[in-house]
Amino acid sequence: MRILIAGNPLPFHVGAHFYHAAEVLGVDVVIQDTQLAFSHHRLMQSAYWRFLGKRPLHMGRYSRAILEQSQTFKPELLLSIGAAPVNGSHLNQIGKQGVCRAVFLTDDPFNPVHDAAWFKQALRQYDYIFTPRRSNLSQLKSITNATISYLPFAYNPSVHYPASIPVDERQMGSDILFAGGADSDRLPWINAFIKANMSVKLYGGYWEKYDNTRPYAHGHADLELLRHLVPTSKINLGLVRRANRDGHVMRSFEVPAMGGMFLAEDTEEHRDLFGTEGETVLYFSDYEEAVVQAKWLLARLDERQRLATAVYQHITNGKHTYADRLQTILDTIRSS
Repeated sequence: MRILIAGNPLPFHVGAHFYHAAEVLGVDVVIQDTQLAFSHHRLMQSAYWRFLGKRPLHMGRYSRAILEQSQTFKPELLLSIGAAPVNGSHLNQIGKQGVCRAVFLTDDPFNPVHDAAWFKQALRQYDYIFTPRRSNLSQLKSITNATISYLPFAYNPSVHYPASIPVDERQMGSDILFAGGADSDRLPWINAFIKANMSVKLYGGYWEKYDNTRPYAHGHADLELLRHLVPTSKINLGLVRRANRDGHVMRSFEVPAMGGMFLAEDTEEHRDLFGTEGETVLYFSDYEEAVVQAKWLLARLDERQRLATAVYQHITNGKHTYADRLQTILDTIRSS
């Protein structure tokens, strides 16, 4: 088996996680860096993205490189990650070479932020589409004849693990830790914790843009920092992305794997993953309930530690690695 991945190889990206997964499974794998499709000239890239249908400036060059890599490497499977900048015509040629074409959709292609005509056209060329959100299954079926499967996110054990922290230092950091972008629908949740006088730490893009959250914004956290922050924070907040119609997110697996106590937004997918209330996590459905649950947890160190241990064991013993997900992809293709 040979797999060609169209994805980002940086260690915190899903492309890198699937690349590591292929190595774990003993698969011969090559990754073609999707960053090569984007220009380092920010103004040109921004203009091209805005006025020419959300296209990376060098998409054509990248797409041709994928085709050439396919011709030389001769993979059995092309696995594209997210909105990989491979156009429909080149995907068609790759299919004619006898290569199976699959894509794992990291974002919702029907989200207006990501909606691009060129990508929907490209989706029609894939043989298999794997999506980590049940909410867009029917829409995907309406635009393509591909085999479409729900496949959750996962964690990568080579990077998502707890730092070595003394027991008496665990759960002794900030009250609330949230690592993720400052989507507009996330602001009211964070403001609710701030108004409740909880100590909040925010990592990710754009939190510094808003007056209320700027004092709590700490920029971007790399994996090494997250491995320390997650198990030392009292509560790790699990918010989905509403614009993406998510039922869970990457952090739903990464936080438990890094040893964090997880307070999860109440969704069907979170319930399926974590079980009933109090088994491995607590849930919240609105701002008031989120604050009530957080206050209850902050007053109970023993319960936070129990939940952190329970959810860590649940995720790390539950076949939720990217190697498990890649095996599912391969099994799905072989059984078709």
